[in-house]
Amino acid sequence: MTLAVISGTKEQWIPFEIEWKKNLKKHKAKYLHTTDAVAMNDPFDKDSGWTEKSRDAFLLDCVTVASRHIAIKRPIGVGVDLGYIPPP
Repeated sequence: MTLAVISGTKEQWIPFEIEWKKNLKKHKAKYLHTTDAVAMNDPFDKDSGWTEKSRDAFLLDCVTVASRHIAIKRPIGVGVDLGYIPPP
């Protein structure tokens, strides 16, 4: 599974980073490592307070945040088609 790869200029990155950090805080996550989240490995395990439902909500919110800041959108590996916008 691949969630996303995001890069950009400083002007593009700052709005993404602000929203990303808000999302991490909302879900009480220090970071996202998709492989560990999907497998519910530490720090996304049940002992750390995660459930499949909370994990899925976190991943969906991560996809939503990323999709707001991507110029070229393509389907990603979680069954969500973000559409396609041709490059300028």
